[in-house]
Amino acid sequence: MTDKETIKKWFTTGSKPTQEQFWAWQDAYWHKSEKIPIERIEKLDEVLQNTADASQLKNLVRLDASNIDKKSREALRSKLGVGDLPKNLATTDDLDTISQGLKDKIDKTNRNKVDKTTATIPSPNERHKYVYIFNEKNEPVRMLAGDLGKNIANAKLTSVNGAGLVQSFSWLHDTQGYPYYLKNLQDGSNDDNFNKKVVINEDGSVKLADREEFVINIPDTLPNVVTPTQSTMTVVHQGVVTPQQLDTNILELNQFIMNLKNKDFTPLTADDWFVFNAGNNTGGVKNEGSGVLLKLTDNSIAKGGLIACAYPKLVLPADKNWAFVIGGGGLGSDGRYNKGFIGITESVATTNVGVIDGYLSSISTGVYINETQRIKDKTSYSTTFVKVGNILNITVRAGGDIKSANVDVTGVSGFKPLVSLIKTIWNQNLVRSDFGQYWIEE
Repeated sequence: MTDKETIKKWFTTGSKPTQEQFWAWQDAYWHKSEKIPIERIEKLDEVLQNTADASQLKNLVRLDASNIDKKSREALRSKLGVGDLPKNLATTDDLDTISQGLKDKIDKTNRNKVDKTTATIPSPNERHKYVYIFNEKNEPVRMLAGDLGKNIANAKLTSVNGAGLVQSFSWLHDTQGYPYYLKNLQDGSNDDNFNKKVVINEDGSVKLADREEFVINIPDTLPNVVTPTQSTMTVVHQGVVTPQQLDTNILELNQFIMNLKNKDFTPLTADDWFVFNAGNNTGGVKNEGSGVLLKLTDNSIAKGGLIACAYPKLVLPADKNWAFVIGGGGLGSDGRYNKGFIGITESVATTNVGVIDGYLSSISTGVYINETQRIKDKTSYSTTFVKVGNILNITVRAGGDIKSANVDVTGVSGFKPLVSLIKTIWNQNLVRSDFGQYWIEE
């Protein structure tokens, strides 16, 4: 065979190839009508080594299954576990038309992703402690369950460092009469930083206040307890005294007063009070919002005469222990002004009987307790009357000042709160009070 470079030289410009050269050129190439011998194809044997032989191709199934018989098709379906598929699975919307074998395959796949279970646990634990949440694209992430979904009313919660509750609005907790407990609080008795009190109104609203506890000074000795007359004494100390120094009534009084703050007091209202004006006076009035107000409007009332008085229907019994608390003010600074009194008088009247005068124990212009002990002038004060046995105690608190005295009330048949205003040389001054509250021992 003539090589390609030699043939090119025969056909250069101006050359005249011979017959032999033309034939040699034709013999150098394969004609389309000629078959190329297989041994002349370079590296064909290497290519054929990576292909299946005829015996292997014989066992392959065509895509249209045209080369297998019905028996072979049934065996293939059984092996694949697909049963009888519809002719066109892509156009089938009803899953029920898909063979049971295919549905079993789907269920098995789902079970491999999330196992079905009916087991229930009351709360997350070390083994099961996650929940899955999704974004808008249904992409899942897992988070610790923690206390997610708990109801604080039926779960025992334990706080961790940094946990707490921030209240942004009013929050009502209605106990519906069931006890409400705060247990294991720290003792703040010796901590001067804890000097606030928790106070509560009739609606149950709770606030902090600077109000002090009841503090009543009890004298070591009393006047002659046989004679039922009013007596005064000087308070020489505060607090509990040695029991051997006091008679039985004083010991009971001291114990009673110590527990006074735990009593359920009953408040009086405007409807519980009577107001009596002497002569043509009209300055004695009562108002639900402001209490009792007594002042002079009739200048014809003589010096020393009663201008007005007020008292409730309430009768405090002689045979039981009781307490009465009342707030007031406007009693003036000395005797030149009309003289106001707030106190306890002897009476069993439950209706308006007009003038009631005279006091077993009272505070008056000055401000004096039973007209002997003077407390510093204040615009308002709180007075507590406590009766235990035959002893009537009066304690007045005005700002930081506290005064206390005891009166022997042996033989008194009944007790009644009384507010009154007496005419003096100057037609000035008034007396005011709230309606008070009381507790009577069962």
